[in-house]
Amino acid sequence: LDLAFSSLIRDLEERGLLDETLVLVMNEMGRTPRLQGDGRGHWGRAYTNFFAGAGMKRGTVIGKTDSIGAEVVDRPLTAKDILATIYHLIGIDPDTALVDRLNRPVPLVHDGRMGVKAALSLLELPPDERKIAIKAAVVQEGRSSGETKLR
Repeated sequence: LDLAFSSLIRDLEERGLLDETLVLVMNEMGRTPRLQGDGRGHWGRAYTNFFAGAGMKRGTVIGKTDSIGAEVVDRPLTAKDILATIYHLIGIDPDTALVDRLNRPVPLVHDGRMGVKAALSLLELPPDERKIAIKAAVVQEGRSSGETKLR
């Protein structure tokens, strides 16, 4: 993953596309801080997500775990917060409500406080100067595919 991720970021930067592309590496759990038998199990209390591009400042860390990576001790974010931040970065209001088949409002992100305040502090480019494209990159045998322009 390290080589593929860094190569993708470098390629987007060299082509002048990094500021208009949001690149994410995400998961919903980490690994147990200590060995369990022959390995490490799933651990949902602390995990890592990488955001790159979209005009974000580089090398910034939001949040912190304890010394063994077991518990979040600073600026915890939920999966809903992360989703709200992604929507914000690509120009969709995370407070948007959709209407279901019974004409009831359904929040796009229910209770997502978002790290939008944190994300906004990370932006190098003002939102109106950013042109974000979502690139669904499938790294397979050195090729990537898929692109959808949002604005």
